[in-house]
Amino acid sequence: MPEKKSEKTKKNRTILSDDFYSDLTLPDMLHAVLIRSPRKAGLFAGIQIPPDFPEGYSIFTAKDVPGKNLVSIRNIKVPVFCERRVQYEGEPVAILTGPDKNVLNQLKDKIHVILHDVNEDEQVEQQTREKEIKTGLADKNELEFNELFTKTKKVIKGTWKSNLAVPSFTETEGAICQIKNGTVKISTPTRWIFNLKNVVSTVLATESENISVTKTCCQPYTRNGDWKNSLICAQTALAAFKTGKPVKLCFSEEEQKKFITCPMPVEISYKSAIDEDGKIIAMDIDIEANIGSCDPFTDKIIERLMISSCGIYNFPNLRIHAKAKTSRLPPTNQNIDLLVTQASFSIESQMNKIAEITDFAPYELRYKNIRANLKDNHMPFVIPFENPQNTIEALTKLCDFKRKFTTYRLDYIERQKNSDNLEVFPMRGIGLACSPIASDYYGTDLKIEIPKIEATLEKNGTFYIKTLQPSPSILSIWKETASSILGIRPSDVKINTNFEADEEPLLPEDFYSNISVMTQLLKKCCTAIQAKKNKNIFPITIKKSVPKTVKDLWNSETLKGSPYSCSSFAAAAVELEIEPSTFKCKLRGIWIVIDAGKLLIENEAQNRVYFEINRTLETFFQNDEIECAKISVSFINSQSEAKPIQGLVLSTLPSAFLSAISQAISESISEFPVNSELLFEKGAFKPDEFLDAEEEITADEAEKTLEESK
Repeated sequence: MPEKKSEKTKKNRTILSDDFYSDLTLPDMLHAVLIRSPRKAGLFAGIQIPPDFPEGYSIFTAKDVPGKNLVSIRNIKVPVFCERRVQYEGEPVAILTGPDKNVLNQLKDKIHVILHDVNEDEQVEQQTREKEIKTGLADKNELEFNELFTKTKKVIKGTWKSNLAVPSFTETEGAICQIKNGTVKISTPTRWIFNLKNVVSTVLATESENISVTKTCCQPYTRNGDWKNSLICAQTALAAFKTGKPVKLCFSEEEQKKFITCPMPVEISYKSAIDEDGKIIAMDIDIEANIGSCDPFTDKIIERLMISSCGIYNFPNLRIHAKAKTSRLPPTNQNIDLLVTQASFSIESQMNKIAEITDFAPYELRYKNIRANLKDNHMPFVIPFENPQNTIEALTKLCDFKRKFTTYRLDYIERQKNSDNLEVFPMRGIGLACSPIASDYYGTDLKIEIPKIEATLEKNGTFYIKTLQPSPSILSIWKETASSILGIRPSDVKINTNFEADEEPLLPEDFYSNISVMTQLLKKCCTAIQAKKNKNIFPITIKKSVPKTVKDLWNSETLKGSPYSCSSFAAAAVELEIEPSTFKCKLRGIWIVIDAGKLLIENEAQNRVYFEINRTLETFFQNDEIECAKISVSFINSQSEAKPIQGLVLSTLPSAFLSAISQAISESISEFPVNSELLFEKGAFKPDEFLDAEEEITADEAEKTLEESK
């Protein structure tokens, strides 16, 4: 970059690296492992090391922290190491270092964590939050609102539990740290540099300007690098500070599953009042999210769950009550966008249940209840989307949904009448779901951080965009955008993420899921630069940001207004067959139709969707794999602005799959993921009835039955 900085300022920069931190080594480097609490409750009293503890190996606890062990993350106090009261099983109590990783793992099992007993039922420190919103009669007259559920033709209840654990295909969480000439140098796949520096400076009692961060390769669609990463970096930094040597802490696969990719259990209950025309005239929603021992983003979790729990539908009378509760699970590390998909799963599953009971086809029920236009909107919040009916109609034609659904529906009814009749096999079903994925969230944090972008054109044609590193698909869109406006090659477009200490974004990268806003800002930068090119004065730098008035579009306290600037939309269908003897599931087909605006690079968008489908398939069954040979991905032809694609598959496929499963086995399933045992318990063969019948059969009857079956 043309801009020159002093040596003191340069060391404050955050450097972007294409390396994986786990591939890096430094001279005389030590390895590290965390010592964790073996129980979910207790009073930590110390560490007992074995008598043959080898030379060159060290162990450090909260007592060795030179600064503060209790750090503040968005006003939530979080310990780097447990000091006294254990909050959950696996809470770090110490860090063990040494030159040989194999020896470390052997020593780890020999170290005894001393815990004094306490009542395990005792609650962890309460950080539970509750929120409620009401519209229509729920807000004006609660008595009349409740009467709607007694006077309406149909009242349908459903409780949906989701525990999405999306597999990660990248390195495990961790960091490398060395302290050299007073500078703390950290290499890690962080997504929140500002918080990382704050936490490490608090723990080491040093200024944040003495901390230099190299942001290593951080794959999209993972939860590495979020707020927990700051604690991991602080633990590694303490070890480097105490040993005087570089230290690498790299999580095991087991630790990654338990403490990083661990899902947040969410349970959403619906009570729906439906009139004879299939319109939902009242909806009562209860949301409960288990945030583990703590989560600094509890307020955002509640907001986004409440908004997404209504999907694309219009409820004239609505009450939503949401609660985020603490527990003795590890603190959540939830990706906000992933959380939204769990709410989408619940509302779509409820709509499918309503369709099943009322005998309306799934697509027909949705047409009746979609928020067709802003004038007819009764909701407190407005999510912008275009012509969802067109997308759903395109899907039903693509997969021949109407014919298949009717055929399987008749089989479904027959199985309900004759649940023990072997002649009703094979068991087949088809399910449908649709969902928007919105971007550019106008939450309260916009008061802290306004999305902005800076662009610089060099004389040699190189074009730098100074912003957070976007996903590969968004980067491709930006390259094409800059190339078309400025007349440069896409390869000349570079991302500059070298923020100085006073420029680092105050919020995590997950909060910048704003392809539409940032792309518009980039276009404005490119247009302004193009106008100045003729003056031949280089470099040309333009800065653009979202107007501060944007934050007034949305009120996070009342949940009223426009929470997002745009949204994409998808409709998906899943067809499957249940093998009658083993209750194994076989997917016959997956179809998804997406409206994501104008596609600048369609092949790349399509490949991304296929990748998400195959990744999502791994979430369907617990401890079991499922494949689908027939997958169809289509896009609606649109000239509107490009919109996000990520999340559309996960928001639609699980509920479409669950609906198809329920139709196939003639029994509603309300939990996701599922397993073969659950299918057998709820399927056409009822275990209790089967066992009772088996006990009454004589030997002669059993032999006769066997001959008949042959």
